[in-house]
Amino acid sequence: MDQREVDSPAPKKKKTLGIIGLILGIFSIIMFFLLFFLIEIIDPLINYYLYLIVLLPLLGFLLCIIQQKKNPTKLAKGAVILNIVLFFINLIIVFVLLQPIGPDYHPSGAIDMTDNQLREYAQSLFSDNPDSKVVIIPSGQILKIKQGRIDEIGIGIKNKLSESQANQAYFAYEISEIREDDLIDCGIKEEILMSWISREEVEGIRIPFGKTYNGRIRIEIPENAPFCTLGFELSFYVDKDGEGTEFEYEEYSNPEQFDIVIK
Repeated sequence: MDQREVDSPAPKKKKTLGIIGLILGIFSIIMFFLLFFLIEIIDPLINYYLYLIVLLPLLGFLLCIIQQKKNPTKLAKGAVILNIVLFFINLIIVFVLLQPIGPDYHPSGAIDMTDNQLREYAQSLFSDNPDSKVVIIPSGQILKIKQGRIDEIGIGIKNKLSESQANQAYFAYEISEIREDDLIDCGIKEEILMSWISREEVEGIRIPFGKTYNGRIRIEIPENAPFCTLGFELSFYVDKDGEGTEFEYEEYSNPEQFDIVIK
């Protein structure tokens, strides 16, 4: 009998790293779309979430490169291309198109900030905008507060008067509701709305030449408040003569506008 040689099957290529790399790329896509549904839950960790979306395809790319070096497969080759494309797309979307929720965004108000943290954060905003006389926190100009919760607007006022005026001047600020339609839509009277706000008007603030004052406006939303959006304006004044009377105050800076969203 003729003995026939039976060809042994070729060993299967291990695709583990390539598969993991592909999964990481696909998972980054899923995380990106989940961002819009989970943003309320992950608010305090938003920066880390965004970094993870960018880094996952990069990690997947590296794993697929290792796979190609050790044991090339079509799957790993395709995953290399997919991951590098996803990396650059995510990088552009997260740090350009989604700039308001990027690394410098402070999603909430100042309620959780210590005085030192508030001072440092306000100083960083002044550093980013050297011409600014005033800054407010949240930097996104939108403050979301749940029913029955309390939050705060952080304020920074820098004394940029001439040295001769600076040391005798008084500063003041005042918060007011600016959109009457909001009151109608929310079914709230202005006096009730303003009762939710403490320190809505502060006068007689002394700020040394070139220094910064940091203050807080506390906002307490009742349990039965309606779900709606209310527009506010913060106005800033200065009395350069140092009289400290309301009749001597003049506008110090353009008003800062922001929205409070009751959710």
